[in-house]
Amino acid sequence: MDLKATYTLATTDYCYNRGGMYSMLANCELVSIEAKFSRDMLSSYLWSTLKGVVPDRYKDVEGRITIVDD
Repeated sequence: MDLKATYTLATTDYCYNRGGMYSMLANCELVSIEAKFSRDMLSSYLWSTLKGVVPDRYKDVEGRITIVDD
């Protein structure tokens, strides 16, 4: 990490508002804010980017996702 560089960070409002010991964000500029649930962002990514198909490399990474045929 380059300590002199400028970075763009995506985070939750909880972290941005110094929840969970994220006090280092206190003086950061807020570029934009969108009220979205994580589940909705994941769904959007799955459908718009992956076209509803979860690649095999993601299916067994931690064993927490189960693919169920309807």
